[in-house]
Amino acid sequence: MQAFRRMSALYHQYYDLNFFGDYYRLTNPFEKVNLVSWACVSKDKREALVTVVTVNLTVNGPQEYIKCKGLEPDRRYRLEGDGNAIVATGMPLMHAGIPIPREVPEYTTFLYHLTAIDSAHVPEY
Repeated sequence: MQAFRRMSALYHQYYDLNFFGDYYRLTNPFEKVNLVSWACVSKDKREALVTVVTVNLTVNGPQEYIKCKGLEPDRRYRLEGDGNAIVATGMPLMHAGIPIPREVPEYTTFLYHLTAIDSAHVPEY
């Protein structure tokens, strides 16, 4: 029952972003890929939600990265997901990508939440 409550809370937390944001398919699920991913980005590009599902994993496969789309290249974002938090500008998130954890079971899902931060209040990591 707790799992349903958590899922319902996530649905309500990200409702506006999912239903009113811009949708980007980050990988093509119809090609042979190891990850399937999509993102919803708010119209003002201050918030994004990236969903990644692992499929077709290989033993000792390469490090996988998901390249974001629709972010502001010079804006700083706080990225939270898979138990970690980092601060990066949109440029590396769109060109280098988010590293996806390895050695996970197939069909593991990751949810990454990006929020724009004021450059005057950047936390040190």
